[in-house]
Amino acid sequence: MTLEVRAIRENEKEECLSLWKTAFSFEGNDAYFRRYFEGDVDWLPYYTQVAALDGKIVSAVQIVKRTVSMPDFTLTMGGIANVATLPEFRNRGYNAQCLNAAIRIMEADAMDFSLLFTGIHDYYRRFGFASLPLHELTGSLKPALKLPVTPYLVRPATSADLPAIRHLYNLYNLHRPLSVCRSDAYWRDWIGIEKPGALDEILVATETSSGKDAVPVGYVWVADRLRFSETPKSVPDELTLHEFGTAPDADPEIALALFSFASRWAQKYGATRLCLKLPQEPDVREAFTSLTENGKSRSEGGAMARLLNRSALLNSLALIRTDKHCESSTETSASVVVETPYGNTEIVAQPFRLSTHETDAPAQISQSEFFAALFGVSSLQEKTLPPETKSLLTLLFTGGNPHYASKDGF
Repeated sequence: MTLEVRAIRENEKEECLSLWKTAFSFEGNDAYFRRYFEGDVDWLPYYTQVAALDGKIVSAVQIVKRTVSMPDFTLTMGGIANVATLPEFRNRGYNAQCLNAAIRIMEADAMDFSLLFTGIHDYYRRFGFASLPLHELTGSLKPALKLPVTPYLVRPATSADLPAIRHLYNLYNLHRPLSVCRSDAYWRDWIGIEKPGALDEILVATETSSGKDAVPVGYVWVADRLRFSETPKSVPDELTLHEFGTAPDADPEIALALFSFASRWAQKYGATRLCLKLPQEPDVREAFTSLTENGKSRSEGGAMARLLNRSALLNSLALIRTDKHCESSTETSASVVVETPYGNTEIVAQPFRLSTHETDAPAQISQSEFFAALFGVSSLQEKTLPPETKSLLTLLFTGGNPHYASKDGF
């Protein structure tokens, strides 16, 4: 029998769709998987790596290319999705070969890092991925919630609100680590914002004094399949709010008005808890606190990330931070050694210069810690390191509230 690991061919898409549905025991229509071919404007045939055994596709891995934001630059991310093998061909290493091929593709395309979401971290650590500890807020809804008095009217979104929703997403998210840069085509084809029922999951807030045709000043997107335009047959015990947008300096009561409306509506139909998969800004936390009790931050648990070059991203980071370094440069030199899947790399700060080079020295920062600091999950200041090294880390990693929205998921 002959095994071939390669890019998918045009006449194999339907076979691949069938494989994904079978491997994941997916009983719905194939629209969810078909979007990887027809709804992703960045898809290329070699972003779907398949293992063909005597011409039959038995395993596949999907690459999802995205541009994601940072506070002052952007990164090219390669997401890993649809890692699947037909049940009767599992445990033969076919999927591992597809995944290794996908990593080589992302390296060759000069992507900065790879991201995936999984419940089997040990498996992906074998391929160089490291845990990325993202967090969410959760708590019990207070009994018999009442809507607060605010200067805002909350209502379900309509098609007329689409331009404002896109604009508010950009205002609120495009300086946040990990937020996807969404084009109009991406909103339409991947997010599916124009599909029937999509807007029913979104609430918008307008200024009460501006009348019924007022432009929204904020929006919130609830978990899939909860529609404000209809009486739900059932509501999950935990209401999830997974996307929010408003102006950065907006009135904190916008968040309170939106979250209160969504929570009261869900509580009416049986929800007892609230989960926020949102950047934990002060207005978000304050609104959450006013609506819940026994609130806590918990790990999402599933994210893993991987560098795709030993020094490319680290060197880019050094170049981007050089001006800031020069403004505060002293005669003291400092360095930090970062773990990568290719070997360790040292970032060196000398007067008026930041540079990188390969090194055999022990890593001071693991790959997991690097991504946590890069995306603002952790500052690394709790680590036992020399003061000059901590100063370098403060220079390199500017923090921020990371946000990878569920609708961007793959």
